[in-house]
This record gives sequence, structure tokens and C-alpha cells, in this order.
Amino acid sequence: MKIKSKDIAVCAVAVALMFALAWMPVAAFLIPVLFVACNYKWRAGLIIGIFAGGVCLMYSFLIGAGSTEAVPQTVAWLCAIMVVPRALTGVFASLAFTGAKKLIKNGGKVKSVLPYNLAASAGVVTNTVLVVTALALLVPDITFFGAAAGDIWWVLVLVGLSELIVVNLFVPVLCLTVGKALKIGEFAPKKEEWKAESKPEAAEAETAQDTGESIAQNK
Repeated sequence: MKIKSKDIAVCAVAVALMFALAWMPVAAFLIPVLFVACNYKWRAGLIIGIFAGGVCLMYSFLIGAGSTEAVPQTVAWLCAIMVVPRALTGVFASLAFTGAKKLIKNGGKVKSVLPYNLAASAGVVTNTVLVVTALALLVPDITFFGAAAGDIWWVLVLVGLSELIVVNLFVPVLCLTVGKALKIGEFAPKKEEWKAESKPEAAEAETAQDTGESIAQNK
């Protein structure tokens, strides 16, 4: 698959938005990740997820590693907590979107919206479960809103539900509007359309060439 400059620009804007949204609550920075994951293949979801993990890693240092000294400042543990879950978020969201598009064959407007909802939900569940589980296993002394890491289920429900609401509101709208405007993802021109668009141009070029040859012969 040939990478276009437009695709690179879309991913670059997504990374820039992550930095802007990282300061907001309810994991709003996941919205650019899910947008890219829904509009491109799982490899793009993996790459953009790694960038999201890097943003989280930088943010954790800026706020003192989660405002607690319990988080060990080791590369391996920080990657397990910050980077790996976000990388897999992009992958699973992309795979969920692809699978949903294949399974939902009929349904009109439901078919056009539901795959984005399923992909966004899969991404949020992946991120929340992996991050909180990694913290609970690797940093048992850390607290979540006053609760110990061992008692994280209510936190999963609280954070997960809030994030599910946010991404299911924004991701489908962004994908259906911005994706259509930029002609990416489901709205990217198919090969048949490219051929159809190129045929008139080829025919005009051939006609111009024939006209030039006939003029030259008359001379």
C-alpha cells in the first residue's frame, strides 16, 4: 500500500491533537488514536498507538508519574503501563472496525455508524483494562481516587463507562465527517473509481496525439 502525503499529514495532526488532549480528563487523547485506527489498517493503529503511549509517558513525567512516588522509574515498567496498552488500543480498534464492516452487511445508517462505535468501544476497553491491570500488578501500592490498586473494579466501571460515552459520541461523527471531507478510510476512492477517472484523461491525451499526428501529415 502506497503511503500518501495526505495520510502522513493526517497522522501528524492526530499526534499533535494527542498533546493538546492529554491534559484533559477521560482519556480524550484516545480520540485521535481511534480516528486513525478506524480510517487505516491495523499497522497505522499500532504506530499511532505507540505515539500515544509516548505522549502518556511524557505526561507522566510532567505530573510526577501519576502524582505518586510508587511508580518505579524503569523503562520496562513504564512501557508496560504507558506504551503497550495504547499500542494495542490502536490495533484492536482497527481490527474491530474491519471485522464489524464484514459482519454488518445490511442495515443502512446503522451499518455506516455501528462499526465506528464498536471499534471505539473495543479501543477503550483494551486501554482501560490493560492500563489498570498493569498498574495493579506492577505497582500494588498505587491508589485510584483513594482506592487501593487491588480494589480496582469500580474504577474500571467508572473510568471505562465515562470513556465509552465520550468516544462513542465523538469518534463516529469525526470519522463520518472529516473522513468524508478528506476522502480517507471508507471514503477513499477505490481502484475502479481511479481507473474511471483516468480513462477520460487518457482518451483526451490520445485524441490530442492523433490530432497532432494528422496535422503533421497534412503539412
